[in-house]
Amino acid sequence: PDRLVVIGGSLGAFYALRTAAISPRLKACLAFASPFDAGKGLPESVAGIQEHFAHVIGAPTIKESFILAKPFHLRDVLGNIKCPVALVHGTQDHICDFTASYQIARRVNSPLSVFPLVGADHEASSPSTPALAGPGVAWLRGVL
Repeated sequence: PDRLVVIGGSLGAFYALRTAAISPRLKACLAFASPFDAGKGLPESVAGIQEHFAHVIGAPTIKESFILAKPFHLRDVLGNIKCPVALVHGTQDHICDFTASYQIARRVNSPLSVFPLVGADHEASSPSTPALAGPGVAWLRGVL
């Protein structure tokens, strides 16, 4: 319990941040390429994302997913986070724009670190290499 951390990438990072906002036992939150307002960006998203999101939330049609996705934002929860937060995000992310990290960072009141991965795309949401995972892993070592 003294080293309990929540980590996620992409929509998983969105849920990691939401979990951190309601879980006082967490010691840290590490979010890779999180969206800030998934519902707002969904209608303009790249091919495949709309279908995937509709499937994930159980929407029968893409059009219905736009309606169901409206509450998928972090506006009202980020100020409730008490644990340290790290945001790792590719500056060239074509799925979840890097500006989402700015929107998140402006609203987090707990200790915050932002690690922009210059030139990286949305692969930052699945940090399978040391270049992508390194900043988050190093941050965790320092926080825990």
